[in-house]
Amino acid sequence: MRGSLLKRFPIATVTILVITCTLFVRSLYAPNSDVSRVIIVSYQRSGSSFLGEIFNQNPKAMQWFEPLDGVYSALYGTRYGFNVPADLWNMPNGSERAIPMSELTALANVTSSILNCQFDQLPTEVLLHSFVPMFLKQHKRLTPYAKCIQDGKPALGVCNKCNLELSSVCSKRFDVSQSNLQMCANELALRHDPSATPPFPFVTSSKSVRKAVEKYRDCMKPCRSKALKCSSYLANSCHHARVRNIKPVRLPMSAARLVHQSLPDVKIIHNIRDPRGVVHSRKYVSESFHSAFAMYRTPVVSKRKRDTKKSPAYFTTVDVAKEAMLLCRNVAEDVIVRREMLKDDPGCAKEILYENYATQPLAVTQDIYDFIGQPLPHQVLQWLAENTTGEKVNSQKQTSRQANVTMLKWQDELSVRDMAAVNGHCKYLFEIMHHVPWQFT
Repeated sequence: MRGSLLKRFPIATVTILVITCTLFVRSLYAPNSDVSRVIIVSYQRSGSSFLGEIFNQNPKAMQWFEPLDGVYSALYGTRYGFNVPADLWNMPNGSERAIPMSELTALANVTSSILNCQFDQLPTEVLLHSFVPMFLKQHKRLTPYAKCIQDGKPALGVCNKCNLELSSVCSKRFDVSQSNLQMCANELALRHDPSATPPFPFVTSSKSVRKAVEKYRDCMKPCRSKALKCSSYLANSCHHARVRNIKPVRLPMSAARLVHQSLPDVKIIHNIRDPRGVVHSRKYVSESFHSAFAMYRTPVVSKRKRDTKKSPAYFTTVDVAKEAMLLCRNVAEDVIVRREMLKDDPGCAKEILYENYATQPLAVTQDIYDFIGQPLPHQVLQWLAENTTGEKVNSQKQTSRQANVTMLKWQDELSVRDMAAVNGHCKYLFEIMHHVPWQFT
């Protein structure tokens, strides 16, 4: 066969054919210059969900909404949904937490794998996280995959129960000061790589923790097989997308910098909201939005005798001053890191203010699409019109989000004491962002 081929075609022609085929095969796996990889770095209650919709509504984009909570469950055995960002970046006493490089690397690796469509590299805790089916409206392109993991055996609920049982031993919330969490982190790391250095080398694991982690690993094995089988749906959606983006609130800018080092073409959107609006908004949400440091519980006293035999109920309250201190310190750190990145690569990141996006959604959206080098599709324009003015889009009329009034509700509803506390704790952030026209009252 080889001899007949060489007799029919000159050696130069055969060589060209081989080289062409080789380059074609490589092109299937090489980074696509027409694809934009985007990361939205933001914070809870800062408007990032609304901002992410400009990609979610794009039929040629694939957004993954909050994929990084599972990273912490994989590393520390915590419960899905209770890895509160403020707890991840701060110690229980309110001091700043030095995030270990292994943790930053894990966050960066998962982010890069998603942006590169390498879903077989993701932890099972990310692939089968309860957020996948829970937030289908926020990541529509994951729908076929979500349906797949919810069908057949083992049931998704069974896999999530594995996490539930482990977190009951390790820790429901992320709290690095808890001894059980430290022991679980060591056992999870060693079972993943027996030669690895445990994150807490001076902590000896108890028999109960070792047994719980061993049971968890056995529980997750069939779940892993199911996730990998269904991941072809993720790969199909990802490879057909011209925009691949993730919208996390658990990615510090220092981890995003690691992603940029491995993927120089990645575009980082840094979404920031006036901290007074953020802490005001957080006052009215569940405890999964508050740091343990800023949250306190007040017993609910019942006058009914029959209630005295029940377990005491608590009313959760957030300390606005403490919440503001943690928020502004973390945002300021991210701003500093982002500015350092811009010195080396002026086009890698862009600052977006929630207040600007709420009042000028069309202009800001166009600016973002110009930044990532993609055309702004009419489906996104239509969505903006229907969700900001309630009207159909016509010509180039500037739309204005109806929330542009509610975004300043903090001015009327924050007490003078709370506002003074936020202004005091956020003084440094206001100083380094002096270019921002936030309103002061």
